[in-house]
Amino acid sequence: MFEHALYLAESGPEISAYIGDNYYTDIVGAQNAGIYPVLFDPRNIFPDVECHRIYKISDLVSTI
Repeated sequence: MFEHALYLAESGPEISAYIGDNYYTDIVGAQNAGIYPVLFDPRNIFPDVECHRIYKISDLVSTI
């Protein structure tokens, strides 16, 4: 799925980021595709994961 999205966007993983709210599907999938992952976790559901996390959408601007 991630590779197909990159193809449609005419982009590559090295210049892309993926923002998702589920660690297991969104973040792990992005990592496996070589895409920079950002976890949107406003309720701190995934407190122990190793990735960049944001708690408010407004935090996204300073992240990328």
